[in-house]
Amino acid sequence: MDKRKIEILKLIDKANNSNIMEDYESLKRQGFESGLLKAMVNEGVIGDSYHFYLKEKGENVLRDYLLIEALNTKKRTKIKIIFDSNIYDEIATGNLNINTIDEEKFEFHITHVQLDEINNCSENDKRAKLSLVSAELRPKLISTESLVFDVSRIEMAKLGDGKMLNNLKKGNKRHTKDALIGETAIKNDLLLVTNDRMMKKRVNENGGKAIDLEEFKEMLKND
Repeated sequence: MDKRKIEILKLIDKANNSNIMEDYESLKRQGFESGLLKAMVNEGVIGDSYHFYLKEKGENVLRDYLLIEALNTKKRTKIKIIFDSNIYDEIATGNLNINTIDEEKFEFHITHVQLDEINNCSENDKRAKLSLVSAELRPKLISTESLVFDVSRIEMAKLGDGKMLNNLKKGNKRHTKDALIGETAIKNDLLLVTNDRMMKKRVNENGGKAIDLEEFKEMLKND
């Protein structure tokens, strides 16, 4: 997609995540022609309802662009990754070979949430595989950005304001652990790899970066 269109998508996404609305006038002041904006509306990448917002097609275009951008910068800096718990399951069952991961290109992070789920796995063989995977990846243990009663470890969690956590949890207590991981990814600028489609969507909607396992595999192929 044209670079100017990508710039517009970025501005609209940033504005919406900051509760600042972009419309024809605000974007025209930033040098974007109304004809270009109308063309993007007709293409179905942005919507126009008093202010601009990203439609699903636009969200996908922007996400793919950010993924390519991450690939292009990987030579200069390591890509910081955090795996959701379901990805550790995928590795343990052989759906991702960690030997294909170049340690010089990626830096892995983990919270106590994933570690606790690994340690609490009721299947002995699976727990052993999960522990081995974690040891081989050698992720950096970081604190979650919020503390939740009956879930968080006090020494491994920060006191947050709850806003981002609630945005990700959407009032559903069953999503608390996923939301803790998602919030930690967003606030530490980590690329979340998850097969939870809803969490992936919510992280991307809240200013983070999330991809699924198949997209991560494609990243490894292009490495």
